[in-house]
Amino acid sequence: MKRITALILCMILVMSSVLPITVQAEQADTSPQTPDEPQTSDISPKMIAKNTFGELLVKDLQTADVAGTGQGEYVISDVTIENGKATVEYYAEEDCTILLAFYDNDSAELLASAYKAVSRGEGTLTVDINNCPEYFVLKGYMLDGDNAPLCEPFSTNLYTEELQYVEKLSADMFEEDEVLNLDDNSDTNFAVYNDDVIVINSAEGENIPRDVMPSDGIFVFDNANDQLKSLKPGDKFVYVYNDTAILVDAADITVSGDTVSITRTEQVDMSTFFDYVKIDLYGVDSADESNDNAIEKSG
Repeated sequence: MKRITALILCMILVMSSVLPITVQAEQADTSPQTPDEPQTSDISPKMIAKNTFGELLVKDLQTADVAGTGQGEYVISDVTIENGKATVEYYAEEDCTILLAFYDNDSAELLASAYKAVSRGEGTLTVDINNCPEYFVLKGYMLDGDNAPLCEPFSTNLYTEELQYVEKLSADMFEEDEVLNLDDNSDTNFAVYNDDVIVINSAEGENIPRDVMPSDGIFVFDNANDQLKSLKPGDKFVYVYNDTAILVDAADITVSGDTVSITRTEQVDMSTFFDYVKIDLYGVDSADESNDNAIEKSG
């Protein structure tokens, strides 16, 4: 079964306004040491190979209770990996340790991990990751002196093979009738149709919708052309009209002369329309939340 892969490129977590404290890590040490005593912020980060303390610690963290008592007292807001270097944005009410764990996406095997003590406050932690895997699911933990989790873990699958493939996609890689481009930027803000979707192109004076977002779920088109008239119940089609993409999973179709009435299914499943959706949240105008059948194109 085909499934949608949504890549959200821009995401912000609003945090409390505090004075930033930046922690810059030293060169990573590959020895499998354990933090028996609470670390201080000038200790080099530790790299933990699988089947060592790191694997056991991460296993315990997956079922441990969260020790933090207040929302926002401890939070990892973002982790980025580039050229074997991890950059962690965080806020800590008190000094603590940040642990990064790299998992295989298919087997959930722990591939590598690294930990580093950080100081209280808002800060940025940079850690060199030796032998960083090419593809992985990343989780970030904040731990107290007893290695108990202080908050819910940060988690991202952005670095899995599938999402890295999507990140490299551009609209120019597809034929014009294979992609819904929401703006003039070919690198983002587009969706790739799956093979079952019927794309109906607009033509002047044809297929004129009376309402692009009907409250009763019935789309009525005047002066319908033969392509629109030939649709059958069960068909999924996309029709772009005046900068609005109408997505309809047809439950019932009635043809009366040149007028076509199409009743949509109760809910639109985006995964049945698109193989991939690549959206920059800052670059696309929001559609009416009351109706998922129309996607407004930004001008």
